[in-house]
Amino acid sequence: MIEGLQSRYLDEGELKRLGIKSVGENVLVSEHATIVGLANVTLGSNIRIDSHVVILLSLIHI
Repeated sequence: MIEGLQSRYLDEGELKRLGIKSVGENVLVSEHATIVGLANVTLGSNIRIDSHVVILLSLIHI
């Protein structure tokens, strides 16, 4: 892999501190992803949100 291109993923504690309601198991969210409407976010299990993804939410379950 080219140095500097590896993404870091937020852990469950970081996601909850950002305001996400709940986090399932095996969840990967890149620190470079953009999620708008965090207070309405519930992340289920076995998901991955990579760098440069933009998600706009309003009472949605992923």
